[in-house]
Amino acid sequence: MTVKKLLMVALVVALMLASSSSPVLTAMAAPVAQENSKGDTEPAAGEAAETDNGTADVVGDQEDLELTTAALSATLVQPGRSIVHARGNHFVVDSPPVLGGPNEERNPIDLLLGALATCGLFIYESGAVELGMPLESLDVSVEGDLAVQGLKDGSVNPRVREFRVMIDAQGLSDEEFEVLHERWQARCPVYTTLIRSAPIEVVRVNHEVDSANEVLDVVRFKQVLDGAAGQTAVDQGEEGADMGATADGTVDTAGEQAGNG
Repeated sequence: MTVKKLLMVALVVALMLASSSSPVLTAMAAPVAQENSKGDTEPAAGEAAETDNGTADVVGDQEDLELTTAALSATLVQPGRSIVHARGNHFVVDSPPVLGGPNEERNPIDLLLGALATCGLFIYESGAVELGMPLESLDVSVEGDLAVQGLKDGSVNPRVREFRVMIDAQGLSDEEFEVLHERWQARCPVYTTLIRSAPIEVVRVNHEVDSANEVLDVVRFKQVLDGAAGQTAVDQGEEGADMGATADGTVDTAGEQAGNG
């Protein structure tokens, strides 16, 4: 092989090595997050999203899993009021005031927060029974911060920006509580879905349970455990309360939320 050909081969090899390590080319090849019209960054398909417990979750990843389909239906029965049909059960859901609804029954945000709370309740309960932990009582309350102005006029993204979960688990040591908390993070389909859209702050609280009728202001769900059996009490709260009323008495009305992005 002539010297000229050797030089050409060396040049090609050098270019190939430079291309493989080039930060510019690497950045060009990486998935690009998309920013929507509301200014919220959305991860690109196939991009790894890290959850709050440090596990990587690939957005849009379609592994070969056996999936179970959950389904329900809703029927509008009068202005601002619907009937939800789920597995032979029927319950009323009202539209919030910002959409002109009566908000006398549960509204969609109540159901969203309630789903996160009750899924946590049941995973804590089943884990305590399975592992033989001395769980005496369990209360979960959930708050969520959302921009109601976006629901009113679409000027901002109305999504929930942050969830806060307060858990009172009587009878458990800190180590036992952490074991059940890790189960919830790993096994709850509601938690693992919502954590990809907003942070979920979890705090253990400690207060005495007086009765099964104790009011939980935000989520309005309470479960008092007696061994493996549970009793559930539901408090409807004050009639006509605006969607997003929090335990400290503040109310997320459309006017108060204007400007939240």
